[in-house]
Amino acid sequence: MITKNIVFHFYAPEEFENNEAIKVHLACLKRYSHIFDNALFVISVNNINDTTLISEAEKAIIDCGFRNIKFKVSENDCYCEAVTFKNEIVDKLGSFDGITFFGHTKGVTNVVNPNMDKISVLKWVAGMYYLNLNFVEEAERVLVKEFKYSMFGAYKVVDDKIENANRRWYAGTFYWINTNRLANNMKQRGIQIPRLHDRGYAEFITGELDNLGSHGDVYLFPFDYDTAGFLIDFLLLNDGREIAKYREYEKELGI
Repeated sequence: MITKNIVFHFYAPEEFENNEAIKVHLACLKRYSHIFDNALFVISVNNINDTTLISEAEKAIIDCGFRNIKFKVSENDCYCEAVTFKNEIVDKLGSFDGITFFGHTKGVTNVVNPNMDKISVLKWVAGMYYLNLNFVEEAERVLVKEFKYSMFGAYKVVDDKIENANRRWYAGTFYWINTNRLANNMKQRGIQIPRLHDRGYAEFITGELDNLGSHGDVYLFPFDYDTAGFLIDFLLLNDGREIAKYREYEKELGI
């Protein structure tokens, strides 16, 4: 049996329980919590001394049903999920067994932005969970059983207009990692990680041929919330799966 871990950056703004993106995140985390053997949640808050808010966020996550759960707390800044990825995964690669899923509370600020389409934001969030966690057997197959990739996830974008290491990245920063393989890969290539490099980690730390899109690479630019509905349909069709099942999933989430 392959051990599965989750490392998750959870930004909790004031009155987070009323944030519609947070509601979708919590519903999805609860839906998929049974997948994981171990869980680490880094709770990010604007005021590190707001112990009431931190306790409320911890309780909401505990109610999702994760096993062997641990918490850390950090103060929010604009690059917080990148810092969590570096501190809790890249700097500790040798401490994980099996495969590890990384995610964060994408869309929490955008869903309350009057210039953003709320439904598109929520579709994006829901899609990241579905396309990454509904097909765990694929992650196991690609990262452990049959292939030798280090990273695997949905929303992998290839932008041919960019010629540097950032041309391939996982939009939304949700993906699976074989941390032991990634550690060896980085050591062999002599990679040193800059602090702010979260989306471009895929190619930067694994090499061009060592990361895989779970439903194929997406050659799509610009790539933003407005493309969410089209993109999800495209990825599901591209992999021969029925969209009707996904529509039912969105309906269950109230989207």
